[in-house]
Amino acid sequence: MVKGRIVYCVGGTGTQDLTIKELQGAGTIVVVDEVIDASFSTVIPATFVEASSVDQTIDLYINSTKYVFSFTMLFKWVLT
Repeated sequence: MVKGRIVYCVGGTGTQDLTIKELQGAGTIVVVDEVIDASFSTVIPATFVEASSVDQTIDLYINSTKYVFSFTMLFKWVLT
């Protein structure tokens, strides 16, 4: 389901690119809750977007476009 596609990831810590690469995904869009004032190196093409600025726009596009196949991965991390 992920192979060759750009995956839209909600939440997580930014290490999703490794998982997407293992699943043979083409890239990822990672939604983060906090403002990021840094750059990151990823193993596949990726972009990080702030939830407060464009998250709803991306959701609306995915849910309104008839021929876009979307796959959203929700990441939840539990610290023990």
